[in-house]
Amino acid sequence: ADAYYNRGNAKDDLKDYYGAIADFTKAIELDPDDASAYYNRGRCYIFIKEYDNAINDFSKCIRLNPDYENAYFARGIAKERSGKSYCNDYKKACNMGIEIACEFYYKKCK
Repeated sequence: ADAYYNRGNAKDDLKDYYGAIADFTKAIELDPDDASAYYNRGRCYIFIKEYDNAINDFSKCIRLNPDYENAYFARGIAKERSGKSYCNDYKKACNMGIEIACEFYYKKCK
C-alpha cells in the first residue's frame, strides 16, 4: 500500500491527477483504513472537478480520522464548488485551527 501511496503523491506533484487517483485507489484497496489515501485521492478529484467523488473521499477520511482538519476544509471546498451546503465544514476546520478556513467561513457564511 505504501508504494502505491507514495507513487500517487509523486503523480499528484506532477499534476497527473488521473494517475494519482489510480495509485491512491490501489493503496486504498490494500489498506482501506488509510485516511491519508482517501484525503489525497479526494484532492485529486477536486482538480479534475469530480466533486461528488471528492466529497465521498473526504467523508471517508473524516470517518476514519475525525481529527483530520484539512479534510473538513477540503470537503467544504468540494461542497461549495458542487453547489452543496459547505459552511459547517468551513466552521469545523476553522474551529480546528485552519486559518484559511476561518477566512472562508467569515467571508462566505457570515
